[in-house]
Amino acid sequence: MATAETTTITEPTSQTENPAGEGIKLQGGAGEVQETPDAPIKVFAFQYPPFPPKPEGKVIIPFKDFKPKGVIPADSDDEEFDAEGVKTVRLPVKHIPDPEERAAYERAKRARKRRRGNQGAGLGPASKKREDGPMKAWFDEWEDDRYRERITPMPPHAPREERFTQIMVDFQTDRTFPRSIQSVHDNFRIFCGLLEQVHNPPGSKRARRKKKAASDHEMDGPGEDQEPEADADGELEPGEAAELSTDDEEVTPSPASKIEDVVEEEETTTKRSGFGGKPPKAVPWSNGEKMDRFLDNPEAMLKLFFSHYSYERGMIWDVEKRRYAPFLIKFILEYIIRHGTMKEMKADFERALKI
Repeated sequence: MATAETTTITEPTSQTENPAGEGIKLQGGAGEVQETPDAPIKVFAFQYPPFPPKPEGKVIIPFKDFKPKGVIPADSDDEEFDAEGVKTVRLPVKHIPDPEERAAYERAKRARKRRRGNQGAGLGPASKKREDGPMKAWFDEWEDDRYRERITPMPPHAPREERFTQIMVDFQTDRTFPRSIQSVHDNFRIFCGLLEQVHNPPGSKRARRKKKAASDHEMDGPGEDQEPEADADGELEPGEAAELSTDDEEVTPSPASKIEDVVEEEETTTKRSGFGGKPPKAVPWSNGEKMDRFLDNPEAMLKLFFSHYSYERGMIWDVEKRRYAPFLIKFILEYIIRHGTMKEMKADFERALKI
């Protein structure tokens, strides 16, 4: 009877003992491997690249001696350093050293898990239902998800227009906007030059009104506005001729009457405007001019947004838009200040936040 051949494979103690790169194998005890003709051992070779030499004057801390020291809060808007004096780099992951803020983050994280569980159980949308209470308002959800925000790192020397555009794109990422708040947000982006204003096709409402008026006229039948008809000889009654003479399409005015009309129009225009000729038309602001106007003075522009612009856009007549528009602008300004993408304008945005 053939006995099984036993082979013990041990680990080489150093790289010099394994010049052929035969690999690292298991060693003794539980690492003893028995090889049989039916189950041969497959040996894999692991070759490591040469490690660079340790720099002079530097100390490499072993993992067993490493102790986390956290991040030193920045006292100014200059470069930030960690507890070891090394410059830090902005990362997508947010570090929360404050215990209270960390606890708030954990509560928001548990609330998100409950909402996802409610959605799977058929209790409603994940962004609305809670297991232990009624539906949450959108601003409460945004407050809970504050530590989940993602920010795109931007170089501080980039133009302020590019940084402002990018941070507004990051703000609306992963946020759920109610319909009325989405409308306010779109109007604010139009006001700041971040969104093109969409107009209805020219004459669309007017065409619908004309079509409706024509259909109503056909249903009513002939009335007072119906043009007079000629008799069998093609002649009109005396009273009807006077009415027809007022129609511009049928009666061609004489050259003298044309000159009188032009003179009268010029006199009226001069009296109305105070100078000869028609008054100049207002040129609309371009998106770049709108953005420069807002970034030059956010406080004054927000006052204009909440007053004249909201009136012109009809937002003050909507109860939800009028009530929650300040909440939306507050979230936007706090988001810009919190992430420090526009540090040189921090004081301007803080003043705008107080209005």
